[in-house]
Amino acid sequence: MSTPKDSSRCRRAKPEQSRGCRAYRFALGLGMSAALSIQCANYGGEQGLLGFMSLPDVAALLVVTEGSGSSPVESITQVPATTVTGTTSAVTVPTVDMSRSFVVCSQNSGSSQPQNVASCQLTAADEVTINTHTVNGQSIAMSVIQFSSGASVQRGSTTLAAGTATVDLSLSTVNLNRAFVIAYTRLNSTSWADDQERLVTPELVNDSTLRITRGVSTLAMDVDWQVVELDAASVQSGSTTLTAGTASGSATLAPFDLNSSFVLAYVRGDAALAGRENSYSVQTVPTATNELNFVRAQTGGDLNLHYFLVAMNDGSTIQHGSGNVETSYTNTPLKTAAITSVDLTRSIALVSLTIEQPGSPTSDADQDSGLWRVALQNSSTVELERRSAESPRVGALQWQVVQFQN
Repeated sequence: MSTPKDSSRCRRAKPEQSRGCRAYRFALGLGMSAALSIQCANYGGEQGLLGFMSLPDVAALLVVTEGSGSSPVESITQVPATTVTGTTSAVTVPTVDMSRSFVVCSQNSGSSQPQNVASCQLTAADEVTINTHTVNGQSIAMSVIQFSSGASVQRGSTTLAAGTATVDLSLSTVNLNRAFVIAYTRLNSTSWADDQERLVTPELVNDSTLRITRGVSTLAMDVDWQVVELDAASVQSGSTTLTAGTASGSATLAPFDLNSSFVLAYVRGDAALAGRENSYSVQTVPTATNELNFVRAQTGGDLNLHYFLVAMNDGSTIQHGSGNVETSYTNTPLKTAAITSVDLTRSIALVSLTIEQPGSPTSDADQDSGLWRVALQNSSTVELERRSAESPRVGALQWQVVQFQN
């Protein structure tokens, strides 16, 4: 695939050519292998950022335009930990304007059954709803972010019926250069081997269509999604594949400032994954000012990746860090990381990871080792917690702390 020399070429193109450029525009988390972690231009992958030019399947090239507006945050409500007590739980939060607000969530669980993964959604101006198919003492962290201006949020919930792998959802028109997707899924299954049924990649395939795709569709599953558009953001998105036998890849993008950019990445996989968490848990790492790396511990099955790199151009700051989960770590005490002090009323934390099962590379019983609740313990500390019921696994964590401008 050839790469346009610059974005102005797309803007000057004839209508048919412009549509061609747009065809290559592709626009967290609970239960995702990579959580929140942050157009014709260099394009990467799925819910992860990959160096597509070095990988077998380059999905697209996208056009980058710098956000010229502002998106001042008005408030952020932090709920560091709430325990799930029912299959549907309503959490009351301070009232927000839903058209300018979104929620990000993370969870841990003491079980590896897919039915323990929860989804979350802002369902009313003063309410976040958590849905799960069973209760296992899951602990959920959430942040509700409200902007005073320069933001527009669309949301919805959809069911992919058994046999349905892809659904296209209509949106009000968005600017693809400033929009990204947050999606959480849930699946009613007790089989450890069914994880790939709930893994999805959300993509903005054009300025009015959100496409949600999964690699295996034997069972029905549900998705709670949010499409966020920020005037102050410049968004690069892309898709790629980590084929079976491939442990890592990278995506080359247009230059971005690491200190003001965050990543959101999603994965879907084929049946060969067979529920093996160490093959679909992907750590998404921005390693340079124009590169994203994607790493998994084992290589069973094909992974399709889609990512959103969100560069904030209004003075927002992002801190990135990493840490290891040692063989001796048995979930206590909490994992913590020191950060430069942030304002808790305008900051959120995100995490992505890889996990490894020494001596058991084909285990499908480690979802509980790959689900981490991440929150800001205080203004200078990130905390991460898991609840592994089986033998805890080693791994690597990559976290991001986003402080929005006000």
